[in-house]
Amino acid sequence: MDWAILLPKILEAILIPLAGFLTAELIKFIKAKSAEASAKTSNETLQKYLGMLTDTVVTCVETTNQTYVDALKKAGSFDKDAQKEAFTMTYQAVLNILTEEAKDYLTVAVGDFETLLTNKIEAAVKESKK
Repeated sequence: MDWAILLPKILEAILIPLAGFLTAELIKFIKAKSAEASAKTSNETLQKYLGMLTDTVVTCVETTNQTYVDALKKAGSFDKDAQKEAFTMTYQAVLNILTEEAKDYLTVAVGDFETLLTNKIEAAVKESKK
């Protein structure tokens, strides 16, 4: 037997299918890692914008309380109309502070940004009463 002729043919018979298999596995691995990185990035971005929204809402609620609500409560004139006005002031302040990028991202991620913002404001108002 001539090993010099036989060995390259054996290696060729083994290495070519093995290279194809390894390439396919490498592609699967890269796709899986890419999807994982994409999901992580998306989740981190969502958390960033939700945190930004929450911080902005809390700050605006506190500001509205300090500059508008507290004075009306002391005067005994904080009625339903004043509550609506306080909400509108806070809502507008949040919209003025948040970037368009944040509003757009949250709208796409959550769906109904207006409801999300309303719920965040109401939760922050309730929390501020404690």
